[in-house]
Amino acid sequence: MSIWRSIRFRLAAVSSAAVVGVGLAIGLASYGRLAAELQHADMEFARHEALELAQVVSQVPSVDELQGRLDTVETNLLPEEGLLRLEVFTLDGALVAWLTEPGTEHEPWPEGLALARAGESPVEFVHLGDARPEVRAAHLVRHGKAPRWIVVARVDRARSERALAGTRRHLLLGGPGVAALVFAAMYGVLALALRPLHELVNDARTLAAEGLGRRLAEPAAGSELGELARLLNLMLSRAEETMGRLRRFAADASHELRTPLTRIRGEAEVALRVDDPAVAREALESIVDELDSMRRLVDGLLELARGDTAELRAAAPFDLAALVRELGEEARVVGETRGLGVRVEAPEGPVVVQGNRDLIARALWNVLDNALSYVPSSGCVALSFDQEGDRARVTIQDDGPGVPADLVPHLFQPFGRGAEGRVRGHGLGLALARTIARRAGGDLAYVPTPRGAAFALTLPLA
Repeated sequence: MSIWRSIRFRLAAVSSAAVVGVGLAIGLASYGRLAAELQHADMEFARHEALELAQVVSQVPSVDELQGRLDTVETNLLPEEGLLRLEVFTLDGALVAWLTEPGTEHEPWPEGLALARAGESPVEFVHLGDARPEVRAAHLVRHGKAPRWIVVARVDRARSERALAGTRRHLLLGGPGVAALVFAAMYGVLALALRPLHELVNDARTLAAEGLGRRLAEPAAGSELGELARLLNLMLSRAEETMGRLRRFAADASHELRTPLTRIRGEAEVALRVDDPAVAREALESIVDELDSMRRLVDGLLELARGDTAELRAAAPFDLAALVRELGEEARVVGETRGLGVRVEAPEGPVVVQGNRDLIARALWNVLDNALSYVPSSGCVALSFDQEGDRARVTIQDDGPGVPADLVPHLFQPFGRGAEGRVRGHGLGLALARTIARRAGGDLAYVPTPRGAAFALTLPLA
């Protein structure tokens, strides 16, 4: 049995069992109600006949007149459907007169006579002779004010028992048939309802075998699975984009590592081939420089690949304005050696933000270093500071050549470069700076300007 047939079978079995269970409960409740109503009706019938006989004999003072009185009204009392026998007793329990259907014999009922003698009106359900069900009722009859007779009416319950037996038979025999019909109907309905899901799973299985590049077929409009298929297709698109970025990242990283390795090998071969110690030393110094460059590259890659580590979670309030002034002084020293100007506009008072101060300093310095690298001689780099709502923003702007249009979409991608080579080094500084800012709950964005380039780093206020 396939998984889908198994699912349909189990769902159909559970649902049909629930439906049949509800139906059985309703049937049993109906049966109980019918039994109670039939029992009440038979009791009332027996009591009615006993009261009717009591009215007939209440005016009869003696035993001699009693049977004659009954004979005169026999056609009014019998035959009546369901009435078996009417009996009249003296107070001491002697049977003195009766009217009966053929084949019905007298059955003693001393308990009922005793209760009637005490002023009650007892009713009893009994089975007599071949399990014939009856109801009998007794009643005390007074002549004048004095008790004189006890009357008993016996009523046949066979018709009620037949009705109850028929109901039981219908419940027992009809239940399995109804259960089978409900199961078949539910199985068919579930087959239609699960077909879109079955097709979606088959499509996903084919897609998993073929790999990325295709999409799930979306169900017809109005299907509940349409939204699921659209979300899965969106996830596939994003996964495909992520895989593409990872492939490009791996290719770029391989290229960035291959070049220094090639140079290191060349310098090492020179050092091994020549006998001049000065040349060999120069080659070894070049190798050390290349190794430092590779170390910086690997450190940057590791930083980009890090998740929410303990170091990144160790955020604490710190004064961002003081950090901006401090980095501005360092940038001013670097700028003086290159003939550049650095202008810092930061408030004198503290502006407290939440984050890892060392990492935020690294992010800001990456942006500053990038700006200082592109400002021509006698150019200027400006750091400005402002607050907007619950966020502080540091803007770093230079009056260099600006960012080429082809590089703007790739500014924050590792190894991103434009046609004019705006990004020098390994192209990891801006990517790492944005990663640090976002991990701190802020962001780093490129701000288009008429001249030069500007980047804005925002952080949440503490």
